[in-house]
Amino acid sequence: FFLHKFQNIIDMEKELASAEKIDSDLYIRAKKMGFLDKTIEQLSGKDISAVKRLPDKIAFSTGDDSMTFRQVYDQARAIGCALAAAGFYREPVVVIMERHPRAITAFLGALYAGCFYVPIDEEMPRHRVRLIFDSLKPQVAIGDGMVLESPREFGWDGQELQYDRLAA
Repeated sequence: FFLHKFQNIIDMEKELASAEKIDSDLYIRAKKMGFLDKTIEQLSGKDISAVKRLPDKIAFSTGDDSMTFRQVYDQARAIGCALAAAGFYREPVVVIMERHPRAITAFLGALYAGCFYVPIDEEMPRHRVRLIFDSLKPQVAIGDGMVLESPREFGWDGQELQYDRLAA
């Protein structure tokens, strides 16, 4: 059994190394065998990221509005760079935004900066929002301009960052 598994792994490595293109079938078979994306890229010598393969494909959509993989990547990186440049690292980044693909991009931006995100929904009860802020004591919040006043009601004095300015 072990030798058979080992032979399958060797065969997949050879197939990846000799492939001219990593199609979805080959990619899925490699993933099912436990290969990580980075390993697949190293063995094949090809970039398999969705941003490079499918930059204009819709990544997230609300039905009314959508973002491509390229837009998500670019805006998330811009947000991450802005947070890092402002000195935020390994701390909570509150994201107070409407449910929209931009909110997901803000989450990814916080991760790019080495922080963790805390989503606050505009429909959350005020006492729950207050508990989150009291527990985490965040120094920064990203908003889309419509909801950032609510934390000020209970004395939060952290830095407010507008999504549109960060992602530009």
